[in-house]
Amino acid sequence: MQSANLSQMLEEDSGQLQALPSGSTSGGSGSGFPVLVAEAIRSAENRGKPCSVRLHRRGWASMVLGRSLYVWRGRQTVAVSGSVTSRPLPLICRELPLCVSDLAHRAELVDLLLTPTLTSSGVVVADSSSAAAVDSSAAIAGCLSASPGGLLYYWPSIGQPASYCEHQMQQLRGEQCSQLR
Repeated sequence: MQSANLSQMLEEDSGQLQALPSGSTSGGSGSGFPVLVAEAIRSAENRGKPCSVRLHRRGWASMVLGRSLYVWRGRQTVAVSGSVTSRPLPLICRELPLCVSDLAHRAELVDLLLTPTLTSSGVVVADSSSAAAVDSSAAIAGCLSASPGGLLYYWPSIGQPASYCEHQMQQLRGEQCSQLR
């Protein structure tokens, strides 16, 4: 996919990822991607590599480009407790390595494991869209990725890409993994 198509795909979403300021992307293109993702899309060495994007809950997205997995949360603005003013949540973006595979990795085989979110009053909610104010430090994502050949990678925190577990699924018996449930 071209970067314009990826930008369009994200802009057609419910709007959770549209709030990225143009300053958060390289070159000021206004693509709505974090710098790391925009540079990967534009990179000459990535031309022709399979690319797919998946939108997740609470403003998170994942993109698989070749053997790299990019996970990010779009910059969102939330109300500050007891005030009409708002503050932006920090942009979070990480690159995670995927295993060597003869088959193309896909974003459909990626799932994010999001921690419960705290409101400013300390109430835990399952989805931040129902919270008036969110404590951004509480929303750290873990990640689960499956290769088409059935190798599972689990990162307890995307903030520590070198800390992961892997497991080969024996149940596939030579078949390709098509989805995570």
